[in-house]
Amino acid sequence: MTVLTSKSESSTSNSKGFDKLPDLKEILLKVLKISIPGMINQLVMSLEMTIVILLASAMYSETDVAALGSATYLFWFDFSVLYFVPVGVSSIVSRASGRGDEGTINRISTHGLILIFLSQVLITLLYFLLLRDHVFSWLKLDKSLASRTHLILSAFLLTFPIRSLSWSISSVLMGKGRTDKMTLVTLSAIIPEALVLWLGFSKEAPIHLVLGLSYLIGSSVSLVFSYYLYTNEGLKFKLSRRDILNDWQEIARIGIPSALTSIIFSFIYLLMLPIISSFGKSVLAALTVAQRIESTLWMVAWGLYPASVALIGQAIGGNKINLAKLYLRVIVWYGFVGTSIVSAVLIFKGFDILRLLTPSVDVAIHAYSYLFYTSIAAFFMLLEAVFAGVIVAIGRTLPLLVVDSTFNLMRLPLLWILCPKLGPDGIWIAINLSNLFKGVSLSIVGYQMLSTLKGEG
Repeated sequence: MTVLTSKSESSTSNSKGFDKLPDLKEILLKVLKISIPGMINQLVMSLEMTIVILLASAMYSETDVAALGSATYLFWFDFSVLYFVPVGVSSIVSRASGRGDEGTINRISTHGLILIFLSQVLITLLYFLLLRDHVFSWLKLDKSLASRTHLILSAFLLTFPIRSLSWSISSVLMGKGRTDKMTLVTLSAIIPEALVLWLGFSKEAPIHLVLGLSYLIGSSVSLVFSYYLYTNEGLKFKLSRRDILNDWQEIARIGIPSALTSIIFSFIYLLMLPIISSFGKSVLAALTVAQRIESTLWMVAWGLYPASVALIGQAIGGNKINLAKLYLRVIVWYGFVGTSIVSAVLIFKGFDILRLLTPSVDVAIHAYSYLFYTSIAAFFMLLEAVFAGVIVAIGRTLPLLVVDSTFNLMRLPLLWILCPKLGPDGIWIAINLSNLFKGVSLSIVGYQMLSTLKGEG
C-alpha cells in the first residue's frame, strides 16, 4: 500500500527543492513514448476485427456479417468478465514500478496469469453447459442467424484461454509503461491471424472454422512472444502459495468494479440488440461496420489509457502527486488535438471510407450516420478513457463503476424515447449522449480523487 506524506511534510520537501517537477517538454516526451505505441496497439487490435469484417463483407452473405457482429457483442460480455484481471494487475504493477518493487511485480504477474486462465475456462464451460440456449432464446434472433452466431462465438471462446494469458502479460508491460512491447505482442497475434483468414476466406471455407483456426494460431504465437518480451524486461514468474489468495483478492478489489462496468456495458448492448435488429439486418450490419471505423477514435482515446495508468500510477507510487496532475493535463491536451483531427476526417471522408468496407449502400448510409454523431462526441470519449485510467491508477475503482454504469443504463430509456421518432438515428444519438455525460462526470470525479491524495510535489 502506498504511504503518502502529510501536507506539512510535502511543504518541507518542496521548500527544500526536492523532487523538482520536470519541464513540459520532458513530460510530453514521456507521454508520447507511452501513448503512441498505445494508440498503435489500439489501431492494430481494431484492425484485427476490421480485416475480418472487410473480408467477410466481400466473400460472405449479409447474414454471416450480422452473425459476426452479434457474436462479437456476446464475446464482449466474456471479455468484460475477464477484464478485472488486467485492470487489477496493471494498477498494482504501475504503483509497484513507481517505488521500484520488482518482487511484487513478479508475484502479481504470476498470480494474475493463473487467475485469468482459470476464469476463462470456467466461462467457456458455463456457456456450453448452461447458457447457450437461454442466450439465443432471449436475443430472439431468427434460426439461421442464431445458429451462425453460436458457431462464431464458439470459435472465439474455445481459443481465448490461450489469448487470455498473453493479455495478462501485456497488462504487466502496460503497468511498467512498456506499451511498445505490449504492441509487439498484439502484432505477433494479428499477422498470422490475417494470413489464415485470407487463405480460409479465399477458399470460402465456413466462417467459424476459419476464425477458430486463425485465432488458435495467432493466440499461440502471441503467448510465446509475450513470454519472451516479459523475460527480456528482466522480470520473472514467481508463485507464492502463501500470497496467492491475498493477491487474487487485491486484483479483484481493484479490477471487479471495472469489470462490472464493462459487463454492464456489454449487457446493455445485448439489451439493445433486439431494438437494433428490429430495424433490419442492414442496420445491425451498419453498426458492425461503423464500429470498425470508429476504432480510429478509440485508437486516440483508449491509446492514452495506458499512459494514464502507467505514468499517473508510477507518480502515485513514487509519492509525487503534483507530477501526476501535470501528466494528466498534458495527456488531455494531447488527446484533444488527436481526437479533433480524426473526427474531422471521419465527418468529411467517413462515407467514402465506409464504401470501401461494404458493397451495400444502405449499410454505408446507416453506418455514416453513426460515425457522424460519434465524431461530434469524440472528445467526451477521450475524457472517459483518460480519467478511467486515472481512477485505475489510484486503485479505487468503485466510483468508475457507479458513474460509467449510470450513464450506460441511460441508453435504454433514451432508445425508447428517440427511436420511435428518429428511427435508427435514435440509436446513434442515444449512444453518444451517454458518452457525453460519462466523459464529463468521470473527469470531475477522477480529478477530485487525484486532488484528495496527499504527497510530495
